[in-house]
Amino acid sequence: MMKYIPVMFMLCFRLVQAEPGFLKSISDSLPDYLIEKPYTFVSAGLNFQGTLTLPKNKLSNLPVTVLVHGSGPNDRDETIGPNKPFRDLAWGLAKYGIATYRYDKRTFTFVSEVIKNYDQFTLDQETVDDAVQAVLALKSDDSLNPASIFIIGHSQGAFAAPRIAQHEPDINGVIMLAGNARPLQELLLEQYNYVLGIDGITDFEQKIIDELKIKVDNLKKLSDTTLPPANQLPLNLPGRYWLSFIHYDPVHTAEQISTPLLILQGEEDYQVSMQNFALWQSALQQKPQVTLKSYPGLNHLFFPGQPGVKSKPSDYQKVNHMDPLVIRDIAMWIHNHSEPMK
Repeated sequence: MMKYIPVMFMLCFRLVQAEPGFLKSISDSLPDYLIEKPYTFVSAGLNFQGTLTLPKNKLSNLPVTVLVHGSGPNDRDETIGPNKPFRDLAWGLAKYGIATYRYDKRTFTFVSEVIKNYDQFTLDQETVDDAVQAVLALKSDDSLNPASIFIIGHSQGAFAAPRIAQHEPDINGVIMLAGNARPLQELLLEQYNYVLGIDGITDFEQKIIDELKIKVDNLKKLSDTTLPPANQLPLNLPGRYWLSFIHYDPVHTAEQISTPLLILQGEEDYQVSMQNFALWQSALQQKPQVTLKSYPGLNHLFFPGQPGVKSKPSDYQKVNHMDPLVIRDIAMWIHNHSEPMK
């Protein structure tokens, strides 16, 4: 039977200690220590809907984070199965006095607009441009601290985060969760081989892998003037989209910017493996503004699993929550890099 493949890419102040497992009890009911309100910003002439989460005991002069989604048509919570990792993150950071803004992605809300210009769609249009506009909107909000704005990117959002910082250099820091340092096409082949091989690869599934290899090889033919049809390229995505990934080197971009970076990785992540984390370490660990940390037992969503056992797609369909230690580490780093309101 064909397995489901959730492909990663498609379209100071004294910190309160986190109570053990405080996120474990999260339900759909809003916790009493925070408030949430609708928040809209405009990008490319489109009105993006989102949620601003604020700690109830402090509603002004707050550091604020903008959450940037992974691949595909994600909603503001980055919902997958019964899980909402971005909501976990927003509600968890509120416990530490940090505001969070999360919004519905362009490919989630404005599908018809994306389709109109599908052949010209790029990484910037999918991820970078809207994140930059969200930052600019929050800078003008009087309840927040414009001197303390951070980006938290997950998966493709982490991959694109150095580029976001390049476009908006005034942000205080970038947190990268499970960001790949290797080319997308390499990850695709790795993911397909792993997922399809969990219980043995059938002849039909081997044919799928072989066809993907051919499409990956076709990427070598890409140029600004030579764009094979989308059905000859991986995931049936257009050539211009693939070029935007091929022309962007996240590691090199991260090396060039001066923005503080916090790079976090789950060690049991099968979508973005530890090989990527090693590449970030090799390039950036000597830079004083870069902090890197990996977590045994955590998967691509930073949900706990079994240390030493690589996660599987089925793990995402079980109710789980982002590990509180990850949220605490992010909160401490944000406060260490925040500035007083001017």
